[in-house]
Amino acid sequence: VSYFLVTTMQRTAERTFRDGLLDSIYRASGNAIFVMDVTSDGNFVFQDLNPTHERITGLSADWIRGRSLGDLAPSVPPEAIQEIRQRYQSCVDANFPVTYQETIPINGKETWWQTTLSPMHDDVGRIVRIVGISVAIDSLKAGELALVRDREALNDKLDDERHRMELLIEASN
Repeated sequence: VSYFLVTTMQRTAERTFRDGLLDSIYRASGNAIFVMDVTSDGNFVFQDLNPTHERITGLSADWIRGRSLGDLAPSVPPEAIQEIRQRYQSCVDANFPVTYQETIPINGKETWWQTTLSPMHDDVGRIVRIVGISVAIDSLKAGELALVRDREALNDKLDDERHRMELLIEASN
């Protein structure tokens, strides 16, 4: 009996440590983490947001808990909510983690994210939850867009210079 009790106590201590470790990672992560429940009728309901998600988006975990995607309106436009819903559904359909880049207008401000959605299963294999990890990539996208603008401006200058050279060649003939 004492061996059983010691083994049970060790397992409980290990589980408590692991749960505490996971909770501290969740709370301290610099990435926005969110947890969505997948309901039996195929809807998606917010379960939680970590503090980083709250800070970046301005959404409160206490406010959002138990709410559906549609409750994000009017802060998030309906067409963006529909795109989010489709991405969550694609994760459920794939039954595998999916990663993508997205832009979400929040309160009129365009935000860029790289997001990974991971399906979580119950004991019989049904997807009951999605855990999302998002990295805010606004500054990366701003740099990328600046590079595209600079390349386009350079191409325009090159085209102008080519045209000028062609005119000079024609004039010299």
